[in-house]
Amino acid sequence: MSSRNHDRNTVLDLSAAEASDAPDATRAAVESPSFDEAVKTVFGLNDRDLATLTAIQSKPGITTTDIADVIDRDRSNVTRSVTVLRETGLVTRRRRIMEDGGYFYEHYAESTEGVERVLTDAIERWARDAVESVATFDWTVDDS
Repeated sequence: MSSRNHDRNTVLDLSAAEASDAPDATRAAVESPSFDEAVKTVFGLNDRDLATLTAIQSKPGITTTDIADVIDRDRSNVTRSVTVLRETGLVTRRRRIMEDGGYFYEHYAESTEGVERVLTDAIERWARDAVESVATFDWTVDDS
């Protein structure tokens, strides 16, 4: 029995389909995405957002200034990434009042279960939308 090798893990072994004349024989191999690839694809995140998420996961309660130091980025860029991560539901923040009257935010990553739930729900919505996009795509070719 043969299998197709790719740079990443293949989740669909076509060897059985290749042996038959069934319509499924034309299916392409689907590669299993990493966590980073799944999050980037579904939420539109970039490497800087993932670096921010990793910093928050590694030190719960980390401040924007500390994140900027850890990942060597400007605070304004970190603030943008934190905002994106909060919008996805992967990160929350808590406002802390300082004794001298100011305040700052501490950032927290969702629990493992929370991340799984948020990401699974988003992937399911994304997959439904992707299937709908394919189903409604205009496949006609304009030969003009």
